[in-house]
Amino acid sequence: MTGAKPLQVHYPVSLVRVIAGERATRTYAVADWTETGVDRSMVATLEHAGGLLAQISCSFGTGVHRHALISGDEGVIETSYSNHTSPERPAVLQLRRGTSWSTAYETISLPEMDGFLAEIDSFADLISIGSPQWSGATPEQSVDIARTLEAIIASARAHIPIDL
Repeated sequence: MTGAKPLQVHYPVSLVRVIAGERATRTYAVADWTETGVDRSMVATLEHAGGLLAQISCSFGTGVHRHALISGDEGVIETSYSNHTSPERPAVLQLRRGTSWSTAYETISLPEMDGFLAEIDSFADLISIGSPQWSGATPEQSVDIARTLEAIIASARAHIPIDL
């Protein structure tokens, strides 16, 4: 399946695009492919002109998991919640302000939600109210994400870094 897209990496690529505030300029990716040519597992490094480096990974071949670790020169944010939260699986962020090992994490609880329903509600607001209510990707960000996904798949197939 030559044209298969790495759909499972869409969410981490989108998150990186929001955090970076700019599109990736280069990527290098490796993947484990199924017999039909779909990525079972994928890991990619994304480079940005502003200096941000991001590593993303995802897999259909492992136990269900979701984790984000955002580390910068002023602290760390960690999360491990899924799209669909509940009392049994609450959405929690761990925030550490500062760079010292001794700095304690703050726990920030977020409201329960069905992630897909939240996306639908946001899109409905876009249609009925207009773009000021839209919390999703801008058209420019969407194009950046699509180009990044194409570069990731090309890199993983060719085993070389790809410039965007």
